[in-house]
Amino acid sequence: MTYEEAERKVRSENCILPSAIIKDKEDDPNAPIIFYTEEEMAAMKSEQMGEATWQAIIREMERNEAEEKAAQCIPAPTNTAQNETLSSVPAEPDTHMSVIPAPTAAVPHPPTPPVSVNTTPLRHVMSAIRKKEAAGIAEKREPYDIAQDFMRSAPMRVYGESIYFYTGKYYKKMSDAEVKRKIIEVCRMDVGRSGSSKCLADILNFIRYEPTLLWEPGNDDQRYISFENGVLNIDTGTLNSHDSIYFTTYHISCRYYYDGPASSVFETFLRSVTGGDDALVQRIYEMIGYILAPDNHAKVLFLLQGCANSGKSVLSALKRRMFDEDAVSDMDIHGLSERFAASDLEGKALCISPDLPSEPLDAKSVSKLKQFTGNDIVSADVKYKDRVKFQCKAKFLLATNHPLLTRGSDEAFLKRVVVIPFCYSVPKEQQDFHLLERLDAERGAIVSKAIRAYFQLCNQHYRFSGSYRLNAVYSLQQQTAANASVELTIYEYLHVSYEAQEGAVVFLEDAYAEFIQRYCGCSIAMPVFSKIMIQYAEETYGAQQARKRKSSGGNPISCLIGLKRRVIENNDIL
Repeated sequence: MTYEEAERKVRSENCILPSAIIKDKEDDPNAPIIFYTEEEMAAMKSEQMGEATWQAIIREMERNEAEEKAAQCIPAPTNTAQNETLSSVPAEPDTHMSVIPAPTAAVPHPPTPPVSVNTTPLRHVMSAIRKKEAAGIAEKREPYDIAQDFMRSAPMRVYGESIYFYTGKYYKKMSDAEVKRKIIEVCRMDVGRSGSSKCLADILNFIRYEPTLLWEPGNDDQRYISFENGVLNIDTGTLNSHDSIYFTTYHISCRYYYDGPASSVFETFLRSVTGGDDALVQRIYEMIGYILAPDNHAKVLFLLQGCANSGKSVLSALKRRMFDEDAVSDMDIHGLSERFAASDLEGKALCISPDLPSEPLDAKSVSKLKQFTGNDIVSADVKYKDRVKFQCKAKFLLATNHPLLTRGSDEAFLKRVVVIPFCYSVPKEQQDFHLLERLDAERGAIVSKAIRAYFQLCNQHYRFSGSYRLNAVYSLQQQTAANASVELTIYEYLHVSYEAQEGAVVFLEDAYAEFIQRYCGCSIAMPVFSKIMIQYAEETYGAQQARKRKSSGGNPISCLIGLKRRVIENNDIL
């Protein structure tokens, strides 16, 4: 049909050509021509098609059509007593109201009749839509409208600059790329009609800045742990069904049991790595439970410290498997002072540093660790994005074969370290290379018992069982001949006996004499001791080697400037 023929058809029949179609015809001679009745055009204008999706209109139309058919199938009420006098001529249908006839007087409380729905405008809208679809023409929707539809597709929240989607068990933090893929998955037709992927950024921003999605942290959000079989309230100990009202940002990958099955393999493992120390076994359960819980009141970090091949890596790997992978961060804590390092902790439940090196921690890393474990609001730079603020919920689990040292004295930091000593190395020929899989099979039982240990820890005001001093596993008195090390002993001596102080002086011959007296039986020459002592004093406390006169008439001898003997509370020199 030519365009002139179309115009004649419009004049001869009750049809019109929309201006948009006419414009398309002028731009493209091959554009399809769609004929709308005046009723269809009026209905589309009255329905404000820009604010409703085609899918919603179709569902509404189908529902109304079903209701009309159902209403037509309901028979009119009859009076059996008067059946014989009724005319056999059927009554004309009531064309004024399409409602269900009222019940007989015998019914005391008649139900409210449904409201009559005038579906005529909607019918014209549907007719116009189907014509457009048949011609391959669809409305291009604005990013705001697409964003509104997307936000209704599933529960979601915005915290800081991050978007969290409800998975059915917990709210998962999504990257911008993941959110854009989700938008295409849910709103593929609308995104396709936009003709460009640039609309995804606009939709994403509308979601991120939507006020109704904004979540502010509260005390109630620190009460719940999501498990496979429900959400545990750690205040009451009750297990509730999964629901989007609980803003939990991680998920424990096992079931929770009030009275769980026995974990015989794990119990045997604990007896082996602790040497049968009941307090240390309980301390490990308390550590696991505290890491699982959304609770940062203890303000601690955990250090698995001791000799090689003693079970530290196995316990760290088992702890990792209790969480979904996206809830765990692997980070070298020596790099915490780097510009973008802190942003990786947003939305994480656990940060593992499984192989801490021997180098002392610098002041910036120590400061960051105190901030992260202090339940504070953290500010962090994000690469190519605006700076973000968030409350760090991650628990820190460190493991090392070396003493934990700092460059400078920071007692507040050292008091936050909960030590789990590993003193017993397992020979290679006795190692079980399938132990982790066997322990993982008992995950639910281990976790359930650990949660009960956490409840006891709360009742103890976060005082962990046992008393285990930092780096004590390396002291010469507690080591076996197989793992004794004079160098590690000097580490220990320097750490517990000295602290930094500007201008203070320690003479190496005095330090050497005290070291030999304290660690009797340790054979080390003065030059070797001095070399190790100077190296670690410089690295740990920033001390400087010099030569000074010990007395007014003596010759200058080796000393360390910026270091002094540590004094404990009862004024006795350590």
